[in-house]
Amino acid sequence: MIQLRSILTWFETRTRGDLVEKFLINKKVPLRGFSVKHYLGGAILFLFVLQVLTGILMSLYYVPTVDGAFHSIKMLVTQVEYGWIVRSIHKWAANLMIVIACFHLLTVFWSGAYRTPRELTWISGLVLLGSMLAVCFFGYLLPWNDLSYSATSIGIEIVRKIPMIGVALVNVLQGGSEFTPRMLSVFFVFHTILLPLFMLGVIVFHVYLIQVHGMHEPRVPESLSKRKGIRNVPFHPYFLKRILVFWVVLLNAVVLLALLFSPELGEEANRFAQTPANIKPEWCFLFLYQTLKIIPPRVLFVEGEVMVLGMIFIVALYLAAFPFLESADETSRRNTILRGVVLIIFFIVLLMGIWGYLSRPLATQ
Repeated sequence: MIQLRSILTWFETRTRGDLVEKFLINKKVPLRGFSVKHYLGGAILFLFVLQVLTGILMSLYYVPTVDGAFHSIKMLVTQVEYGWIVRSIHKWAANLMIVIACFHLLTVFWSGAYRTPRELTWISGLVLLGSMLAVCFFGYLLPWNDLSYSATSIGIEIVRKIPMIGVALVNVLQGGSEFTPRMLSVFFVFHTILLPLFMLGVIVFHVYLIQVHGMHEPRVPESLSKRKGIRNVPFHPYFLKRILVFWVVLLNAVVLLALLFSPELGEEANRFAQTPANIKPEWCFLFLYQTLKIIPPRVLFVEGEVMVLGMIFIVALYLAAFPFLESADETSRRNTILRGVVLIIFFIVLLMGIWGYLSRPLATQ
């Protein structure tokens, strides 16, 4: 016991762990009773780590080739011990991470936490959400089954429609102007290496900004603050214990979903077969899928796909620029209109996603 304590003391002295301990003790977190919004950012970080760990385990068996991808996944879920649950946890952790990220951005917007000096925190959060969707897109093809190949092929054709850079992007993704077997390797590298590293950098930057500016809490009169029980508590150990308990609950939820609703493997992709009748993209792209269905092939002199992509770009640019558009006067009429536009966008995207889920697949219409 004495020797272990000496080793810990030696390690702490060399790493200056006392500075970290002082930072955690002095760091304060504003709490108003139990509010889930305080734990959403930590939940995203936890699910990202869970994604990385399960992804590493799956990559030990995955073969990123046209001939080996489907069979390696099949071997993972049928022959490798607990392989099926690892794959299921990986998928559900990804789904929950996107859901929580959307809810987190909504709570940040609703509480006004994007205002000065937190503009970069808001923008980095938007970039992180976009990265999650990109990781989801690149990972959908990797099982190499009929649905994933057909849905990804449609997605690539949409990317091709991006003005000026679309064709070049498709050539990079496909490994050439037409489909090549290298496409699966390119998607694998993007899904497992390039995008996760980019996400890690954004997460580190995002967390750094939160540490610099602290957690946002709406300004309220001191009398109202006391009546509602708003107080600042030390991050360590009080808030740290709460967030660890929240992570345990979240892990149990992921495992339960993975056990009850494990993803199906389907049939191996056949590039020369007819597109399956039940083809639909992942749920997080259903809003785009439904929008493309209802937009005419051509609107005036613009192709329908190009118009939809342009609308998405404008909305993303508007959300990123929102903290700079709003004036300092929180009660102004312009602020109310700007915030209303954001809420309308949110509900339109939600409505289109639900509509896309309930509608018939495109190939059957």
